[in-house]
Amino acid sequence: MLDPVQGLERRWSGRSWCVGEHGRGCWGDRISGAQRVSRLGWDLVASKVRRPLVRPGTVRRSLLVERLRAGASCPIVSVVAPPGYGKTTLLSQWAERNDQSFAWVSVDEADNDPKVLLGYVAEALDAVEPIGERVFEALASPGSSVPGSVVPRLGSALLSMASPVTLVIDDVHVLRDRECRSALSVLADHVPPGSRLALASRAEPPLRIARLRAEGKILEIGPGDLALTRREASSLLQNVNLRLGEDDVAELHRRTEGWPVGLYLAALYLREGGPLAGAAVSFGGMTGW
Repeated sequence: MLDPVQGLERRWSGRSWCVGEHGRGCWGDRISGAQRVSRLGWDLVASKVRRPLVRPGTVRRSLLVERLRAGASCPIVSVVAPPGYGKTTLLSQWAERNDQSFAWVSVDEADNDPKVLLGYVAEALDAVEPIGERVFEALASPGSSVPGSVVPRLGSALLSMASPVTLVIDDVHVLRDRECRSALSVLADHVPPGSRLALASRAEPPLRIARLRAEGKILEIGPGDLALTRREASSLLQNVNLRLGEDDVAELHRRTEGWPVGLYLAALYLREGGPLAGAAVSFGGMTGW
């Protein structure tokens, strides 16, 4: 993954490079705080290219993780659901339990600039394996074309990597800039065999979905897949030290429709002494999103 092993450090192009688990690389955070200056000339928020850790006590989504692992023939993964369905958690669990290297980008409003967005993508890939300077030169050049230069060079760099990699881009729904959305669609066409592009979003990602479906190149996970099963709901309640009878668990699961954050908030409410009826009403499911 991208978690560093302390003490194993080497220098590459003047930057700190850590050898991680299974020999994979990651950036060493040599500047105190959350930012460091990238070679692109702007502050890189280091946490945005770092895979979120899975919190202790999180319900294991084993069936979905296995589905993702088994779908290796699909180069594109789309995880779409409203807030609170555990999109990021699922992808992080997948990365944690996968032998393949993962590059991770968590986007936000500030990334509605194609060169900033693709700069983070380049840094995330470079943290797995150095991708060379041509990509960064194109990104840094004021006159370079995103579709004509930057994206093709990124695609070429991805193809040239020694081992396949999964690139995760989280919170894609915040990208409203047309050129950013177009760049992701073109990047999806450059994913080489063995590698994968996973997009997590609250809305359908900016891809040629119909064509990808027709070609069998996309694995889609939606809110119905992410909703917790009754057994998973029971595990969640136990993880917060709440013991309910089977009938109460079934009723809470039914009323929340397996919505993970709804179940979690209901569990906290019940643990504080709230009535089951109140929890079922207050933290109901997301029907009609």
